[in-house]
Amino acid sequence: MKFGEFLKGHCLPGWEAHYLDYDRLKKIIKKSDASSQHSEEAFAEKVLADMERIDLFVTGKVAEIVNNLIYLQEHAEEFGDNLFDENGLPQKLSQDIVDFETYTDHNITAFRKIIKKYVKRTGKSIVWYVQRLSSSRLHKAAHVIHELIVQLSQFYKSQIDTGDAKWEPPSSFSRNTTKFWVPHDKITALKCIIIKYLPILEVNPSEEVKPNFFEQDLDQSHNYISSVYLDNDEHDSYHNRIQRLEGAQLFRIRWYGGTIPAGEELPIPQPKQPIFIERKTHHDKKVSSLPSTKERFPFDLDLLPGYLNGVIDPAKAFELMKLQGRMTSKEEDKYLPLAEECQHTITSMNFKPKLRTVYHRTAFQRSDTNQVRISLDYPCFFIPQSGDNPNFWEKLTYDGDFEPFESGILELKLVGDERPPWVDELLAMGWLIHLNKFSKFQTTTATFYADKLSIMPYWMDSIANDGSDANSDTTTTATTTTATTTATISPSPTNVDNSHNKAVTAHVESQSQPQP
Repeated sequence: MKFGEFLKGHCLPGWEAHYLDYDRLKKIIKKSDASSQHSEEAFAEKVLADMERIDLFVTGKVAEIVNNLIYLQEHAEEFGDNLFDENGLPQKLSQDIVDFETYTDHNITAFRKIIKKYVKRTGKSIVWYVQRLSSSRLHKAAHVIHELIVQLSQFYKSQIDTGDAKWEPPSSFSRNTTKFWVPHDKITALKCIIIKYLPILEVNPSEEVKPNFFEQDLDQSHNYISSVYLDNDEHDSYHNRIQRLEGAQLFRIRWYGGTIPAGEELPIPQPKQPIFIERKTHHDKKVSSLPSTKERFPFDLDLLPGYLNGVIDPAKAFELMKLQGRMTSKEEDKYLPLAEECQHTITSMNFKPKLRTVYHRTAFQRSDTNQVRISLDYPCFFIPQSGDNPNFWEKLTYDGDFEPFESGILELKLVGDERPPWVDELLAMGWLIHLNKFSKFQTTTATFYADKLSIMPYWMDSIANDGSDANSDTTTTATTTTATTTATISPSPTNVDNSHNKAVTAHVESQSQPQP
C-alpha cells in the first residue's frame, strides 16, 4: 500500500481536516521539474501553510489534554469509583494521548516523505523547510507524549498506591524476570494500560507539560541509561556469555541521565557526574552453587582511560576521588578489591570499548509493594564503538548513522510465582513477544560484528521475520545469519526519530540555492 493511501485510510475520525494535504502536494510535485520556478513556489507555499494549520491544531490539542489532566488531579476524589469506566475522563485522557501520538507520528512521517519526493524530483533547495522545521510545534509535541503519560500516571497513583513515603529499593530480594519485545506502535497504548495498575516511578521527576509547551525546554535525558560494553577483537566476552559458560564475565561502563549536546541525540555524562564500572558474572547452576552476580563501583570519568589501560592504579584513583569528596574511606575499602580484579581482567584480556547501548527507561513500581515491577525501554539505540580512538572517552559522541531498535524491550519482574490477574490480562493481549534471555549486548554485537562471530543469538533471525519463532531458545551459527543481521536496526516511529531533521539539514548544507 502506498503511503498516501495508508494516510487517507488511517486518519483519526473527526481529525481528518487537520492532516497534511499529502495528495495535493503530490500533484504539485508531479508538475514540477528542476526549471519550474512557479511549481517550486507553489510547493513551498502549500507546505508552509499546512505546517501552520497543523501547528494550530496541535497547540489546541495539547492544551485540551493538559487542562483535562489538571482538572483530573484537582477533582481526583470524583473519579475514584470509576477508574476503569470506558466513558470516564481517565479513560478518555488515555485514548486522547494514544490518538495524539498516532496523529503526530503519521503527520511527521507524511512531511518526511513528501519532502523526500520533492527533493528527488526537483533537486531544489529546501532551506525554507529546515528553517520552519526548527519552530514546528508538531515535531516538538511528539516529544511530550511521555510527560503527558507521567502526569496521567500521577492521578492513578493517588488512587491505587497506599504508600505515603518515598519508594526505596529493598536491600535484597529475589525476582523472577521475563523479557518481551513490544511493537513500537503499541508502546504508548501499553504505558497507558500499565499505569492503571502500576504508577510510573521516576527518581528524577519529569517536568509537567504546560499549554504553552512549545515555549518549554522539556528534556527526557534524565530517564536515559547509557552503557559502553568492553570486549576484545576476538569477542571472547560475547562468546563466553552467549554460551553461558561457567564464570563468563561481562564488563561495562554505565551512567544514568547526563546531558544531550546540541546537535546530538545521545546523552553523555555531565561534568563530574559519577559513572559506574560494572562486572556481571554468570554461574551455571549445574556446576556451581553460587548465584550469578552483578557488581559495580563508582569511578571518575577523567581517570577512566588510564584505569582501563592499566596506567592508573585503582588505589591511586580512589585516593584522588577521596580528595575530591567523591568517595569515602568506607567506600574505598569496600570497592578496592573489586576495582583491582576488574582492572586485571580488562587489561589481561585486552578489553576495550566495542559498543554502546542507550535507551529511555520507563519504570513502573508501586511504593507500597515490590511484588510486581515493570521496566519498558524505548527507544533503544544500539551502536558500535571504536575503543582504538585515544580520545574516545573525551568526546563520547558518535558520528555515524543510527536508528532506534525496531521494538521496545519490556521486563516483567515478579516476587514469587503468583501473578496478579491484570498481568495475565496484559500477557493475553498479544502485544508482547516473549524473548528468553534476550540481551542488548549480544544483539548489538551480532548486528555489527557478525563476520567475527562463531555463534549468533537465536532471536536474530526472528527480528528479520517479524518476531516469528522468537520463543525458540537456541543459538544459530553465524554462517546463516550474516545477511539478516544487517537489517535488525530499523527505523521506529518518527516521534523518536530525528533522522528526518538530519537528512534535510544535510541536503541544505550541500546546496546554495536561494529560498523560493
